[in-house]
Amino acid sequence: MNRLKHAVNFFKLLLSAPGKKRIHFCKFIKLQLLFLMHDLGLKKPTALKWISPLQLNLVRGDHGLTGNYYLGLLEYYDMGFLIHLLRPNDYFIDIGANQGSYSLLGSGLCGANTVAFEPVSTTYQKLLENISINQLNHRIETKKVVLTSEKIANDSPKILFSTDQDSCNSVVDESYSGTKEMIECSTLDHQIEGINPFLIKIDVEGFEEDVLAGAKNTLRADSLVAVIIEGQNETFNKLFRDHGFSDFAYSPTERSLTLKKKWTPNLIWIRDSKLEMVKKRLMTAKKRLINGSMI
Repeated sequence: MNRLKHAVNFFKLLLSAPGKKRIHFCKFIKLQLLFLMHDLGLKKPTALKWISPLQLNLVRGDHGLTGNYYLGLLEYYDMGFLIHLLRPNDYFIDIGANQGSYSLLGSGLCGANTVAFEPVSTTYQKLLENISINQLNHRIETKKVVLTSEKIANDSPKILFSTDQDSCNSVVDESYSGTKEMIECSTLDHQIEGINPFLIKIDVEGFEEDVLAGAKNTLRADSLVAVIIEGQNETFNKLFRDHGFSDFAYSPTERSLTLKKKWTPNLIWIRDSKLEMVKKRLMTAKKRLINGSMI
């Protein structure tokens, strides 16, 4: 029943996602046939073209990466904001990098320097593989670290983390029955000391407050223009507002920003003093061909 529900939701996503539906479905069929050939031993796994010049090292079960392959941009609005905002030599901080889709866009399309944080060993290895096949080792620095608050980092040098939840791995305790591992923890302030962050993406499965608690200096940095964050609550919404940020929705096709008027899972926070500069960058960014559509 769960598998059927997942399939129904997936096909709803293919039909509702921006872009050309025919291309979405053609890529889905192509990849399923390749997976079948791999399973039968008829063809070795291979990297497939994503958004020129990027490639993805796709394996069955890698839901985040396969979603990006099918749809072009799985998180269309946030990813569209990133590729229109970043420029060469900006610093992009990718927290919860998973297998690297945001990092590849930031460094491979935009030419930005990226620091990618991914704590889970198996996922971290896949992140390294995707960076390598795209020859972006010189632009993307990786860190196998759990980012948390200064208090937690000082109390315990390592944290227990799940390893069997694909893109949804997170902090667990000893009662967790699945596979898990102990991982080094630290704060964002410590890990990027000496770096001037321009854009940050945070996707940490409900532990955003801990990450932000260890990012006090980072949030005050004048270089920091925007933060893309998955999840929200009033505590860290207030934290962003107190640091001079406002939350926006972005339309990549129209290249327009609008103030948020409803509660949504993902938010784009932009520093008020940098808003006009951000708008100018968004409007003047290079056009990209993504799944048959120009944005």
